Amino acid sequence: MTYEEEGAVATRRFSLLLIIYLLCHVAVKVLVSHNADLDEAEQVVWGQHLSLGYGAELPLYTWLQAIFFSLFGTNIIAVSLLRGSLLFVVYSFTYLNALEITGNRSCAVVAAASLIFVPLISWEAQRILITMLLATALTAVTLFVFLRMLRTGFLRYYLLFGLAAGLGMLTKYNFGIFLISLVLSTLSIHSFRSRLANWKVMATAAVLLLVTAAPFSWILFHSDAALAKAGKLRPDAGVGLLRGYVAGFGDLFSAVVGFNALLVPIILVLFTGAPVVEDRSPKNKQLSNMIGRTVLLAIFICLLLVFFFHVTHFKSRWLLPLLYPIPIWLVAMMQEKLGLRQFRRFLVCSGVAACLILIALPGRILFARYTGTYSRMNAPYDLLSADLRKSGFTSGIIVAENLLLGGNLKLRFPDSRVVVPGSGTIPVNNTVPILLIWDAPERQGVPEYLAPFVAPLLPVSAVEVHYAEAPSDYVPERKVRLGFILVLPQSVP
Repeated sequence: MTYEEEGAVATRRFSLLLIIYLLCHVAVKVLVSHNADLDEAEQVVWGQHLSLGYGAELPLYTWLQAIFFSLFGTNIIAVSLLRGSLLFVVYSFTYLNALEITGNRSCAVVAAASLIFVPLISWEAQRILITMLLATALTAVTLFVFLRMLRTGFLRYYLLFGLAAGLGMLTKYNFGIFLISLVLSTLSIHSFRSRLANWKVMATAAVLLLVTAAPFSWILFHSDAALAKAGKLRPDAGVGLLRGYVAGFGDLFSAVVGFNALLVPIILVLFTGAPVVEDRSPKNKQLSNMIGRTVLLAIFICLLLVFFFHVTHFKSRWLLPLLYPIPIWLVAMMQEKLGLRQFRRFLVCSGVAACLILIALPGRILFARYTGTYSRMNAPYDLLSADLRKSGFTSGIIVAENLLLGGNLKLRFPDSRVVVPGSGTIPVNNTVPILLIWDAPERQGVPEYLAPFVAPLLPVSAVEVHYAEAPSDYVPERKVRLGFILVLPQSVP
């Protein structure tokens, strides 16, 4: 079998294996634990209603989650299917982007398979990072449409680029850094400038503004809520200017190195010393240079944020949409040395890594008793919810202590409405049961910050506090205890 035939066959096999692999992740997640992690639980609560804004988070993920709930019901299957779908988009468009740049199917398969060596995508995106995963998926889609726009100059790709870029801007604010870097890197290459210097760019801008106008108007009028998490990027009180610079540059360096810690060594080991098997065309070289410059410009913009705006806290996951093109860039640079032997070795390594991840992800939950990796996935929400049903609550209004608890109870009581402090109020006159619930590992009585939710219903002194306790999933010696008050309709004045 020739090298080109191997690439064509590998493409078909990779597509099939990718679908099976991601469906296995969804199935394992649903079978091992019905729990939602913190980010997922937040989306479950926010997805109860559609809004132009959800506090500090941009709205697109919540809109998509609401659509999945309407299609598959409010359950962990809908939560997991959305995550799996976004991962499929990331892997698939990585293949398409690499194919667009290299014109080689084998290179495209290697680029997509190389994502397994980026822990933020292969591991963390299977557990957390759901909104950053969406931003990365839109980065991949936007890059593909942009590459098609550069190659063809067709108006439809300008319009699609505006649509993809607009949707990306509704995922994470750092997506804007990617867009700026992409445009500037394109302008730095003479043969591509004409694509950005014609009237069609105005159509792109119009579509982008149309997509983002309403949500960004909401941000403008709710700036305090929208920027509530911005303080995480600033230095701690008492940190001097010099120490702030050191912390910011150090964090940025660590984040970039952490992203590449597995990927770069593996590619270098497999390709160093390999013979040249094909020459890259000048057009492909220009495209790969543009991708490399996009990444470097994004990092440079982050350096400017440190220097001028004193941003001192960076984490690898925050840079995921900005560093995402690195695997494509590396494979494009190594294209000349991608022979049949290197191709097969890389696929074997990535396949072994994928199988290990598929085993390790549920293993951390199933064997938490022995490994000490107890997590939110082990919380016995199914057993606790059964106790709540025995106490008389089947549906109604759930006033939960926090988003994690509220989101997981919403999955068990899908017909109920969940309210958490800061997310809504309870109508004074109710005709449905109201469940006020909180984590109560040791404390007795109603937490002080939840008392205002009880006051409109009954005097705090008049309510009866109950407790539900259950052993954790797969860690029976670890108990979880909830305190709750159940206010039935006849008790409401």
